[in-house]
Amino acid sequence: MIRNVAVLLSTFNGELYLEQFFNSLLDQSYQQFIVLIRDDGSVDETTNIINKFVSENDNFYLIEGSNNKGSKLSFGTLLEYCNQNFHEVEYFMFADQDDVWLPDKVKWTFEKMIFFEEKEGDLPILIHTDLLVTDPELNIISKSFWAYQNLDPRFTEINRLLVQNVVTGCTMMINKRLASLSLPIPSTSIMHDWWISLVASLFGKIGYLNTPTILYRQHFSNHVGATHYTLKNILRKFFSQPYSLEKNVLQCEEFYHVYSKVMNEQTKKMFIKFIRLQNSNKVISVFLVFKWKFYKAGISRNIGFVIKLLMKKSVV
Repeated sequence: MIRNVAVLLSTFNGELYLEQFFNSLLDQSYQQFIVLIRDDGSVDETTNIINKFVSENDNFYLIEGSNNKGSKLSFGTLLEYCNQNFHEVEYFMFADQDDVWLPDKVKWTFEKMIFFEEKEGDLPILIHTDLLVTDPELNIISKSFWAYQNLDPRFTEINRLLVQNVVTGCTMMINKRLASLSLPIPSTSIMHDWWISLVASLFGKIGYLNTPTILYRQHFSNHVGATHYTLKNILRKFFSQPYSLEKNVLQCEEFYHVYSKVMNEQTKKMFIKFIRLQNSNKVISVFLVFKWKFYKAGISRNIGFVIKLLMKKSVV
């Protein structure tokens, strides 16, 4: 069997949920995939669970390396390793150890990818989907992550993605063209999925399935979780977190450094203006937001964003 899809999984102390996740892979309706796993320094039973599934399934692989790199660099290592060593793989998916994949996740995402490739030609392409938000016992909290977070999957223009990512990594499938163009994932990226989304937005196409394909489990140890988009939560976040675009700007600066030679002049100018946001005086910062449409998802988020820009200390 030719396995043209790779599911990339970075694990860390995932003994509570990992077996359930692996079983959801074995239940997929589309089985032409490999599972490439890298453990990021687990000290529980995670590696024993991985070794069990690797020994029982010829499409499961554990690559060497137990030093803790963190999620984004661990996924970057997996993508690079797979791209270099599994030449039959044309498509890459990213997985979280504590989720459960619905039986048609790979099939539906793959079909959407093929549709986009036939439509768009030889471009870097990213496909992502909605999610079902659940509690630790997989009781459904929300039937749509996008509605729960007030996100719109249509807003994937590069100017918006510089401010906020709307692509959830554990739902992504990317083609080989995008994988090659995105590597290496730099340490200054905020997350691997955010970096790849930026590349796809600027040089290719981003498509989405308006259908949940994952049970997205929320619990206390989530690296990145889902907070319900309510006025109360927006206000709490607004008053509890200091203003900073530092991470966004660092990511933008690195992206500009890597890709500026193949950007058009207008895009270069936009990146330079975004980089200026952090250190410009408050009036200029707000002006740049509206001129270049550096918008977040939702009116409340944008109002909060502008207010924080107006509250920051002026640059002399």
